[in-house]
Amino acid sequence: MTVTRHLDPSLPATLTIFYRQPAVTSTTASPSPPSVTPSGPRRVEKAIDIKNLSEAGILQQLLLETKATPCEPTEVELQELRELEEQKERSRRDSERSLEVRRQRKREEAMLKAARGEVLQTA
Repeated sequence: MTVTRHLDPSLPATLTIFYRQPAVTSTTASPSPPSVTPSGPRRVEKAIDIKNLSEAGILQQLLLETKATPCEPTEVELQELRELEEQKERSRRDSERSLEVRRQRKREEAMLKAARGEVLQTA
C-alpha cells in the first residue's frame, strides 16, 4: 500500500491499494505456450475516496475493498497494552512528583536568598 500526501485540500483524497491476484488460466486439455497466456500474478488496483471520512470509516472501506478481516489482539498483546498503560500512569505520577520537588527547591532557594539579603542589609 502506498500513501501519497499533498497539502492542497481541493485535490481528491484517495487511498489506492495495489495488490496482486493470480491470473486466470484456461482449463483446456492442451497446454498453451507460455508466451500466449501469462501465468504470473496480475496487478490489481483499488481506489477508495476517503475525503471527509474518519479513521474508522477509512478502515471500514479498506476492509470492504480488500475483503480483509480484522484480527483481535491476543491475550499476551492485551497484557502488554495493560502494562504500557500502567507504565504511562507511573510516568505521569513521577513527573508530577518531580515537578513538585523542583517547585519546593525553588521556594527554599528563594527563601534563602531573601534571608541572606536581609542579613546583609542589617549588618
